Amino acid sequence: MTLQELNSKYSIGDLGNIPGDGNLRYQIFSPILKNLYENKIVYYEHFMCVAILQDIIITPELFSATAIPYIKIDRLDSHFKFYPTAPWTFGAKWSHMRLQNDHFGGYGSWLFWPDKEVVKNVEEKAKRGDFEGAWKLTLFKNQ
Repeated sequence: MTLQELNSKYSIGDLGNIPGDGNLRYQIFSPILKNLYENKIVYYEHFMCVAILQDIIITPELFSATAIPYIKIDRLDSHFKFYPTAPWTFGAKWSHMRLQNDHFGGYGSWLFWPDKEVVKNVEEKAKRGDFEGAWKLTLFKNQ
């Protein structure tokens, strides 16, 4: 099932409340996370990048992965200049992982977009230096 189909079938409470039904979220989120495009996501947490995931753990209890920074997506108008140079690990128990329209988020401040077309388009724009376009496909999509 696609993210759009999940949003149509389930309520915002089913997908977005924290805590939520961990078993339901495991059942509906894990197939998406097991089928990532080249194990890539668009990741945001005070910085944005295309990241490659490895050491992905998907159990009935939680999702966890190591993110390797692949393509930095600059934001010229931001005072945040941090960008990781080493891999990091992120994840959440299913009850604390939520779907917000086209991206996942946890209880913390991280967000990620797993959709193949979003990842491919953001990657293409970032490689061309169109960082504003990449941001508009993700965090600033509806602005």
